[in-house]
Amino acid sequence: MIEDLKKAKNIGIVISNYENVDHVATALALFLIAKKLNKPVYYKLNKSLSIFPQMEKSNPQIVVTVEKEIADIFYEKTEKSIKLFLTAKDKKISPSDFTCNIMNLNQNICCDLIITIGFKDFKEIEDEAGADFENIYNAEIINIDNSHLNKRFGKVNLIENGSSLSKVLFNNLEENLIDKNIASLILSGVKEGEIETAQKLGEKGGKLDTVYKIRSLISVLNSMEAEENIYISEMNKLEASDVPFILQILKEYLHVPEFILIFNNKDCIFYLKDEDNLEKIKVHFNAQIKNKGGIFSKENLDKEEVLNILK
Repeated sequence: MIEDLKKAKNIGIVISNYENVDHVATALALFLIAKKLNKPVYYKLNKSLSIFPQMEKSNPQIVVTVEKEIADIFYEKTEKSIKLFLTAKDKKISPSDFTCNIMNLNQNICCDLIITIGFKDFKEIEDEAGADFENIYNAEIINIDNSHLNKRFGKVNLIENGSSLSKVLFNNLEENLIDKNIASLILSGVKEGEIETAQKLGEKGGKLDTVYKIRSLISVLNSMEAEENIYISEMNKLEASDVPFILQILKEYLHVPEFILIFNNKDCIFYLKDEDNLEKIKVHFNAQIKNKGGIFSKENLDKEEVLNILK
């Protein structure tokens, strides 16, 4: 498996259950491993949101194609418009001799390697991620699962019936790739009876409390919605001690561009690139801001109030 990761140019990770600690822990561990190998890696936050990190949208290109030889080209620009003048060498020309198209509105994610976690057959992957990955039918697949019903559809099939997915991953890793952060992630998905695996991960510096942080992360991701270009999540109850871990995942792993996290009906942590939005938050909520991120508290806070300020 590791050799396939090393050869890949772009790696996609898809999980079948966004609410399962084992699935998410396995995906995040693979995310870190791919980063260690200096590979771009893409992961889906939840069923309703797209793959992250997102590809940057390119500016639209207006392409005019003329099926005639052109003698001269010039343009005339006003405050609100631009006219393009093409002088044809042939005096006979009609509308059927040219076409106009808009291209490059979006750049789709194209991964040559896709890691699937917890899927039984390829049809399930089509349904879950077919719209997110441009070349899902041509990519090589590493298939990680723990069911005897698995159809072994991947180039590499890592199947251990009844084991945790985290244990399946651990059994196929090179030891030198596992640091304390990766060990903690994998450990959080390991089953109670997988004692030997847990002991080995503990020796690598794995910490058991990561499982609680991942549960909080799952809740945040599954409640996250997109409002324009801002991703917002509202949690009625969230341990403050879990927030740094969640912020690290959002910013450093998934590269969510702009986000607002509201929790416990009064606290808000945000990261916004738009200077106007930062100023609105600062003035209205008396927020503390540093490096485009910040925090504030207000009793009975909800996302509608925050979003209304940003309009």
